[in-house]
Amino acid sequence: PVYRQVSVDPARFVWTRLPSLLLVEGDIIAMQVGDTAPADCTMLQSPQVAIPIGEHVTLDSLNDTTSTLLSELPDGRTTLPFVPEHLMLLCNNMHLFRVEKAPIEDFISRPASPPKPSIILRNIAPLRALLFAMV
Repeated sequence: PVYRQVSVDPARFVWTRLPSLLLVEGDIIAMQVGDTAPADCTMLQSPQVAIPIGEHVTLDSLNDTTSTLLSELPDGRTTLPFVPEHLMLLCNNMHLFRVEKAPIEDFISRPASPPKPSIILRNIAPLRALLFAMV
């Protein structure tokens, strides 16, 4: 999901789903371990953690920020302040990332591959070569 502003009130944000090609620079996305990065992005909590497009998110790539957060919690029962990023991290190890480069840029700049001949033409080509060899 992409973190997008919905109303005029800058304090109100909601999660909306978008196709990955519609992501733009500056969008905030949530990913967890095992997800594939839909764009080049950096982690909000640790800007030095960058994940390129197409790479899988792993515990190694996240530098284990979950254990860092857990080590900061007091022992025993506690009341935590409401911090959405911490809640996402503790629930299913979700992390927030900022999109650094829109994936549509790579898609548009990728050279077009030459068209492949149809299956029928590929199957007829050996037969045609055999017939011309007999003549």
